[in-house]
Amino acid sequence: MISRTLLCAAAICGAAIAGTAATGPAAAQTAPPEFSIDVSGWTGGAQGNAQTNQFSHCAISRPYGNGLTLALLMSPRYELNIGLMNPAWTLLPDEEADPAAEVEAEAEPDEEEEGEEEPPSAEVSIDGVYQRVFPVRIAGDTILMVTTGIDDQLIDLLMRGNNLDVATEYGNYRFALTGTFNSVTALRGCVDTARALTAQARAAGGRPGAAPLTGQALVSILRGAGLENAAVATQDSAASPLGLSYAWTLGTLTGGVHQSPRQSAQVEIDKFTELYVDQWESTCTEDFQQSPAPAEIIRDRYGLKSVTMQCGGTYVSLFVALDDNFYNAFFHQGPLASRDLVDDATDGIRRLIREQAGG
Repeated sequence: MISRTLLCAAAICGAAIAGTAATGPAAAQTAPPEFSIDVSGWTGGAQGNAQTNQFSHCAISRPYGNGLTLALLMSPRYELNIGLMNPAWTLLPDEEADPAAEVEAEAEPDEEEEGEEEPPSAEVSIDGVYQRVFPVRIAGDTILMVTTGIDDQLIDLLMRGNNLDVATEYGNYRFALTGTFNSVTALRGCVDTARALTAQARAAGGRPGAAPLTGQALVSILRGAGLENAAVATQDSAASPLGLSYAWTLGTLTGGVHQSPRQSAQVEIDKFTELYVDQWESTCTEDFQQSPAPAEIIRDRYGLKSVTMQCGGTYVSLFVALDDNFYNAFFHQGPLASRDLVDDATDGIRRLIREQAGG
């Protein structure tokens, strides 16, 4: 989703979490640096929710022996989930099981199995001091998730204990609690910061996610677009003829981004782009030409549009993305002879955002 790429995570830092479509419970390594965790052998960070476009949770993970990985996930309410992962597992039912065997099994159920089955559970213990039973669910073919909820004693023992034991019907697992004091502290700090910034956004009169793009978020986007060498500088949008929030240099090229708040649920990307191109034309003192591409509307709420422009001997490639809160206009410009480089730079951003939009 577009706002996942750009600003859905403004609720966690006014920043983008590009590419956090998690493949595992703690796959948050692509979060911006201020929301990344890499301490004492544990890695992770903040993640957004693809459905709500808001902060979802912070997570950390650490690999252990025999292919096992232990993950700790903490929600905005400090609820804890314990994730166990192993790429060798096949926990989901076999979709190609023998249908005849299934029919036979269903035709002759044991009397004891006719009642309701008890939900699966896991016994969690630490050093023999703590022992409790929690619900467990299959979160993927290779992932077990234990839902522990809010439990201050468990958090404290995870930080200070020696061994965590998790017993399930799928197996019994022991994890040495190495580096957990620092990593769990960082995990809670990630959630603390996300909650504080969410409250700031609400206090400012905006919904979570309405904060403008931060410099660090922009750097994350540029890196994701393959523009690691861009040198970014903050701009005074009021003083800039094009209303730029940030500008950057990339070799012989220059780039920039302008943001304009979304005023309604209607997708007016063509209208916005036309007005913004008019601003470009007003700054051009030579012959001006433009070539707009058709807008792409996504789920009747988001939009993407590209335009190329020429002002005398200067070539410009503009890309506009509409997310939940802003029209975001990215551009690169350079000499007409460098048009391929200009197009490639802007296309890198376009491809990144298009991929996150779901295609």
